[in-house]
Amino acid sequence: MTRRGLLIAGLAGAAVAAAIGVPLYLREGGDSGTSGDSGNSGNSTSGSGSSSGSGADGVVLEGPSGVQALTFGADARTLLASGDDGGIWRWDVPAERGTSTRVGIPPYLQPALFTPDFKLLVRAEKNKVISWDVASGRMVKTFDGPPTGKAQEGFVHSLALSPDGETLVAGLSEGLYVWDLASGRQLDIIEGQYSGPLAFSPDGKLLVSAFPLKLWEMPSRRALVTIDEHTSHRIAVFSPDNQLLAIAQLDGTIRLWNAATRQDVVTLKGHKDWVNALAFHPSGRTLASAGRDETARLWDTATGKSTATFTCPNSLEAVAFSPDGKTLAAGLGSGSSPGTKDTVRLFAVP
Repeated sequence: MTRRGLLIAGLAGAAVAAAIGVPLYLREGGDSGTSGDSGNSGNSTSGSGSSSGSGADGVVLEGPSGVQALTFGADARTLLASGDDGGIWRWDVPAERGTSTRVGIPPYLQPALFTPDFKLLVRAEKNKVISWDVASGRMVKTFDGPPTGKAQEGFVHSLALSPDGETLVAGLSEGLYVWDLASGRQLDIIEGQYSGPLAFSPDGKLLVSAFPLKLWEMPSRRALVTIDEHTSHRIAVFSPDNQLLAIAQLDGTIRLWNAATRQDVVTLKGHKDWVNALAFHPSGRTLASAGRDETARLWDTATGKSTATFTCPNSLEAVAFSPDGKTLAAGLGSGSSPGTKDTVRLFAVP
């Protein structure tokens, strides 16, 4: 089981928009010094950071107790994370300053993602999906799935958001639920599709979904082809040019499939356990993978060879490239030791 499928202690807390101060950087090696101020009023409170060198393990950011979603903003300065501690975390990377806003702890660890404009966090919570305002922590809208009579009925297994930020898709055991994000209006229920990966192509014209793994034309939601009938798929992501689809499988391998020719390209082998996250480099030539085997790997998608491996102290749950392609951010499921929150690593991309 991944952390997204585990029940965590306690019931869901009430959503609280009050922010907490956070220490930002825990860098490896050297003397640490504090920069920035704290005690700002309002919903966001600045934390303090240190300025020592990064060391072999890259820059270490202190953040949530476990990372669910991770993304850079429109430039390489801003990093956003959703935490399993019920917080939305934001860092100004060069300035070593950041904030954390409380939005409440969900009863289950489920998928979460940020909208393309980075204004909303969309998070699954048992049989529903909730959107939250990143700046204030205010709950914006609730998207309800099917009625639930048992704890796991209607459980949301996967989420995807169209590149224009208008269409939200959730994968449940009953099928795919499609909503208009702004209004919350339900657009469709696609039956015969079950829990599995979900991903839009960057141009928004294709959607890969669930089990059986299918490719859909969007926004018409017309089925184009069945990629695979098996249940061995966990995560999927498209390349920036919309052509290549990377699919993480249960055996730790990653399948590269060409969406234009509808043929397999190569299988990437190297992870010793489940792959929990995938991300393409902005150039499209490099793929990053993050796994339960405590490694993040870079792959040349043309040759299928691993070009770099970054080792972390715990299972990785999220991975993201900066828009300039120079930095890889990796989010851990927990800190390096009990009670620590050194859950985000920044690595220079070779």
